[in-house]
Amino acid sequence: MPNVLLDCTSLNVVKNSKNSEKIIANEPHGPIVINGDANFTSTALAEGWTGTGSVQEPYIIENYDFVLGFTPISSVNISHTQSHFIIRNCNFQGPLATPSYGIFLDNVTNAQIIDNVVTGYSHAVTIPITSSNIFASGNNCSFNSYGIYLHDSEDSTVINNICNGNFFYGIFLHTCESSSVINNICNEDPMAGIYIYNCSFNTVSGNTCNDSDFGIYLQERGSHVVTSNLCANNSNCGFFFDNCDLNTIANNTSIDNTMYGITLQNMADFNNVQWNALINNPGDDASDFSSGNVFTYNYYSDYSGVDANQDYIGDTSHTFLFNSDSYPLMYVPFAPEWVTIPKDQIIEFGNNFEYNFQFLTLEPSAPYELHVNDSANFVVINDEMIQSRITLPVGDYPLDVNTTNAYGYYTKEIFTLAVRDTTPPIITHPDDITITVGDEGPQLEWTLSDLSPLIYSLLRNGTEISSSTVPTTAVYFSTTIETYTSGVYNYTMVGVDIWGNVATDMVLVAIQPIPFIDAMLPWLLVGVIGTVVAIVIVITIRKRRK
Repeated sequence: MPNVLLDCTSLNVVKNSKNSEKIIANEPHGPIVINGDANFTSTALAEGWTGTGSVQEPYIIENYDFVLGFTPISSVNISHTQSHFIIRNCNFQGPLATPSYGIFLDNVTNAQIIDNVVTGYSHAVTIPITSSNIFASGNNCSFNSYGIYLHDSEDSTVINNICNGNFFYGIFLHTCESSSVINNICNEDPMAGIYIYNCSFNTVSGNTCNDSDFGIYLQERGSHVVTSNLCANNSNCGFFFDNCDLNTIANNTSIDNTMYGITLQNMADFNNVQWNALINNPGDDASDFSSGNVFTYNYYSDYSGVDANQDYIGDTSHTFLFNSDSYPLMYVPFAPEWVTIPKDQIIEFGNNFEYNFQFLTLEPSAPYELHVNDSANFVVINDEMIQSRITLPVGDYPLDVNTTNAYGYYTKEIFTLAVRDTTPPIITHPDDITITVGDEGPQLEWTLSDLSPLIYSLLRNGTEISSSTVPTTAVYFSTTIETYTSGVYNYTMVGVDIWGNVATDMVLVAIQPIPFIDAMLPWLLVGVIGTVVAIVIVITIRKRRK
C-alpha cells in the first residue's frame, strides 16, 4: 500500500455553504480616503476610531454603511500605509457602475478585512499594487464584477469568504506570492470561481468552486499547492492549469464538469497529480497536453479495470487523454466525514453508553473502520457505533474516535464522556405508627441502597441516635421504640452516598398515654373490694351481738 503524501481529507460534493449574510443597519458614512500613516493617525483621531496603528492596537473601522454614488469611485481608499488596521462589520453598496471599488488598498501592509458585505461594485475588495500581510476573512463579496482581487501582493490570506455571482471572477490573484486562498465559496462566477494568474508559491485549499465556466484556473508560473478543493458542475473544466508548472495537485474532487475534471494545458509541466477524485466528467476525467506530469493514485469514474489482489488499486493502468495513471484507485480515497461532529456527552452512573455516528461519503467509498482509543471500556459495533463494555465508574473518559479507510485516510474527533452520579439513595421505610405507653415496643426497619457506597444516620427529634461510618451499597437497620413516655417522636433516616446525593425518610411515632378509665380501674376494683369486705365485717359483728 503506498503512503499518503498529504494528510488531507476531501470536501464533499455537496458542501455546506454559508448563506448570504443578513445585512444589519449600521451608521451611515461617507467615503473614506487615507494616504500615508500620518494621515491615518489624524483621520482616526478625527473619526474617533480606536487603536494606535500598532500590531497590539490596530486602528478599527467598523459598523458603517457605505452607499457609493458615481463619484468618488471608492467607498474606502487607503494607500501607502504600514499601520495595522481592521475594516470589519461594514456594509458596502456600490453604484453598479465601472469603475467602482468597495475597499481599495494600494501599497498597504498589515490590513485585516473581516465580516463585511460588499455588493454592486466593479471590484468589491481590491489590493492592486505592492501590498503584503493582507488578511481577508468572513466577507460576502457577491454580485460584483470581481469579488476579491489581489495584485502584486505577498504573504496574504483570503479565507472563509463568500464570492458568489460575480460577473467575472470570485477571487482573482495576479502576480502574488506566498499567499493562501482557503475555504472560500465561489459559485456561479461566470469565468472562474478562483483565477490565479502569474503567481507562485501559493496555497489553494478547501475551496468550493461550482457552476462557473472553470472552477479553479491557474495560469503561468506555478509551484502551488492545490489541495482539498471541490469543483463541480462547471461548464468547462473543474481544474485548469495553463503554462503553470511544478504544482502539487492532490486530494481534490472534480465532479460533473462538462469537459474535463483536471486539464494540464500548454506547457503546464512537471506537475504531481495524486489522490484526487475525478468523477463523471464527460470530456474525460483528466487530460494532459503538456509534459513531465505524473498522475498516480487518483480515482477515475470511468476506469474499468479490476482489482484481483484486493489492494484497492487497479491491476492495470488507466489511460486518459495523452497520459495515464499506473495506480488508479478502485474507490474514492477520502475518509468519511461526520454528518454531526461528536461532542462531549454526559450519562448517569449505572446507565450503558451508546453513541451512533453518521458519516457522509462520496461514492464509491473506500472500505473503512471505526476505531476508539479506549478499547478496554468501549467496543465498536458495525463500524458505526461505540458502546460501553461495562458499567462505567464515575469519572471522565477522553475518547479519540476515528474512521480510517483502506487508503489510510482518516477522520478523527476527540470528545469526553462524563459519567456522573446525581441519583440519591433509595430508602424503603415503615408507615407511621401509633401506640400506647407501656405497650411492647415495636421495631422500625429501614433498608437503604445505592449504586455508590453510602453511609446513614438516624435522628430522633433532630438528635442523632445511630449512624454508620463505613460506606456500603446496601444497609438494613432496625431499632426498637421505647414506650415509657407519651409524645410524638420524629424518626428520620438520612442516607448520603459518596457523591453527596442525599435521601431522607421520616416516620412519625405517636405514643399515647393510658386512657383514664384504664388507669383508674385497678383502684376502683380495690375500693369495691374494700367496701364489700367492710360490709361483710359489719354484718358479721352485728350477728354476733345478737
